[in-house]
Amino acid sequence: RLHGHGDGLYSIVLHGLTGGADRYLIVDDEGEVVQTSEPAAHFPAPLSLFRIRAVPCAASGGVAGFSLRTHRRVNGRRRFITALPNGRLHALRTSAGRWETFQFPDVRALSAISAAAGTSTDAPNPIVLHPSTSTS
Repeated sequence: RLHGHGDGLYSIVLHGLTGGADRYLIVDDEGEVVQTSEPAAHFPAPLSLFRIRAVPCAASGGVAGFSLRTHRRVNGRRRFITALPNGRLHALRTSAGRWETFQFPDVRALSAISAAAGTSTDAPNPIVLHPSTSTS
């Protein structure tokens, strides 16, 4: 879930995954995005704060997805979270492009499609971030 703190800053909280304590997404000193339940990550720690921005789609005039920009400085600059080919997230870029644009899939629609096809989509966490497929 997104926990708003005002001024457009949010913490990303993974609520009780596997029955445990809440975990926060944070950016470490090298820019890697990791999960932690350590109290040092709680608000107002800059390592757990992100600015979320809508990314416009030039083709449709709508929204292609959203980007996550770190509040913490990595190598002297605030950076956008990038999805790497190996599935990891890292704070790399200073501007948002395709690999820095994310979407929330409609899990209910995916479940309905899977049920109709006779397959299962049971997952412990229904919210999944994935890179946008939009090329705009």
